[in-house]
Amino acid sequence: MGLRNLIANANKNRIQRHDNFWNDKKKNFAVAVGSSFVLIQLLFLALLSYLYGSAYRDSTRVHNFNVLMVDYDGGVVGESLRQASLSLSGPDFPTIQEKPASQYATQQEVGASRRLSEALVGGQAATSYNASNTITYVYNEARYATAESGYILANMETLISVSRIVYNNINGTAALNLVDTTSPAAVQCLLNPIVSSSINLKPTPQGTKVLYNTVSLVMPIIMQFFFLMAVNGVAGHFNLYSHLPLKDNGIIRLGLSTIYTFIGALCTVSYQRAFYESQWLSAGQFVLAWLAIWLYMHINFLAIDCLTAFVPMTFLSFFFFSWVILNITTVILPFQLNPGFYHWGYALPAYETLQVLITIWSAGGANSLHIALPVLFAWEIVLLPLSVLALHYRCANAAKEYDENEAAMQEKYAHHTPSTDTSKATEDKILERRTTVQNQRTLVSPSVQSPETGNGYFPSTPMPFQNTLERVMSPKAAK
Repeated sequence: MGLRNLIANANKNRIQRHDNFWNDKKKNFAVAVGSSFVLIQLLFLALLSYLYGSAYRDSTRVHNFNVLMVDYDGGVVGESLRQASLSLSGPDFPTIQEKPASQYATQQEVGASRRLSEALVGGQAATSYNASNTITYVYNEARYATAESGYILANMETLISVSRIVYNNINGTAALNLVDTTSPAAVQCLLNPIVSSSINLKPTPQGTKVLYNTVSLVMPIIMQFFFLMAVNGVAGHFNLYSHLPLKDNGIIRLGLSTIYTFIGALCTVSYQRAFYESQWLSAGQFVLAWLAIWLYMHINFLAIDCLTAFVPMTFLSFFFFSWVILNITTVILPFQLNPGFYHWGYALPAYETLQVLITIWSAGGANSLHIALPVLFAWEIVLLPLSVLALHYRCANAAKEYDENEAAMQEKYAHHTPSTDTSKATEDKILERRTTVQNQRTLVSPSVQSPETGNGYFPSTPMPFQNTLERVMSPKAAK
């Protein structure tokens, strides 16, 4: 029954489908809705094409990864690795760039080829030979963890396997003539001469690592958007933009942006810390990551503040969604796997923030602060004066709108001023009501209510239980 009443009330006093109300609105309504339909489809077509295009056929651009090769041995092991890299070179394999050992000093023992030759002869050299010391590769897992495992580690293992085959081709026959077949250790050295070992500069074992360069950099943007929409709504409700001076509005906005982003960055890094699964960052790295996220959030606060001021509400979602997609596209994959067109993303704050975070996570590894920090501070320098201009524009529009509403209200009441007869009739009704109330009060005992104080609460307010007292004290009740 309640639902029926609700539906009936909802349809009450509604016009019919063929009413004259629609005569001048059907075409405009169809154009407005149709335009929105087409624009939204085109927006998603452009942005999703841009997003998917960044990873389209990314395996053909793996050669853009550069792997440094340093041959400390100068023997057959290094030659095997060199020939193996040449045989594997192609669009889907990292580029091996060899540099002389004199440029990269090492404290580790060198001479893998010599140690292997001695081990094949047998004796103590064969027993102590460690094949995993022949080739060692170094990588940083914190630098795009998913790309490292898919395009670097897998290809490095392939390179080592091919190097083993190449070694057998160029040195297998000679080694077979030298090997001490009576020594099991020497035979094992012949069968398995080259085994790789790796050094991971920053192990990233946690499962949440796939989110560090995706959702973790989208959420700060969305947080600023929601907060700014709330601030603008509350400030508009209390007429702050139309009444407070520009300086006061600026102080309020600066304080809110600083505090909110500072606390929001702390919470964001704390969420990540809670799911690290291990002691991944030191206290100092935690604070540095907090400051990096705070700077990123503040940049987005200023950017969205300018958007909400200058862009009409009808098109705000178009610009905001574009800002999100453009930023997130820059951090999904390394630029080495993106087409060259996407490298303009170096100028976007999300990419540079991730580079700062990678440097912090790696304790200085893959250091690109000389590029990332200037770009981020450039955003701050550009957006701060723009946000002041946006606030001036917002306040001016709010004051203008308030004045127009006030003028409209005054005009409305000016056309609806009550006539003299109506005012007199209203005054007569009020006087009649007062007389009736006064007559009712005379029926109440003076001990209960005095003429000066009314009913003891407010002079014009009926006394509690007044109807019951009137019935008791009436002449009919006395009989």
